[in-house]
Amino acid sequence: MKHLSRFGILMLCIFAAITCYAMGFSSGIAAFIGLGILFEVLFWGLIIVKNCHSNRRKHT
Repeated sequence: MKHLSRFGILMLCIFAAITCYAMGFSSGIAAFIGLGILFEVLFWGLIIVKNCHSNRRKHT
C-alpha cells in the first residue's frame, strides 16, 4: 500500500508539472511556469530521497 501511495503522489506531481507548464507557456503567465517548476522539483526530490534510503539499507 505504501508503494502504491508513493507512486500515486509521484504521478500526481509530474502530471501537475506538465499541466502547469502547458498552461504557462500557452498563456504566458509566469506563475504557472513557476508552479510547474515547483511540482517538478518535488517529483525529482521524492525520487532522489527514495533512492538514497534504499541505497543506505543495502549497505548496512
